[in-house]
Amino acid sequence: MREMLITNKEAWQNEDFTKSLSSFQSFCDMLAMGRLPDFFSAHNFQGVQDWSFQPLDAEGQTIQTNIFERSQVLSPDSA
Repeated sequence: MREMLITNKEAWQNEDFTKSLSSFQSFCDMLAMGRLPDFFSAHNFQGVQDWSFQPLDAEGQTIQTNIFERSQVLSPDSA
């Protein structure tokens, strides 16, 4: 428990992390999700009934991989 608390405390003291929380856009960028609105718009996702059936092109797969990798870096359990 102590190790988990120390990890969280260190994260909140990290200047890059606190800067990433200064706006919604910077928060999305930290999570590698900053390009999603443009991607969704360009690929007409607003007209898709079930996103799970929408195939991803190379750009979508790259975004998906970046989001997954970023989540692994940010997760204290990934170490």
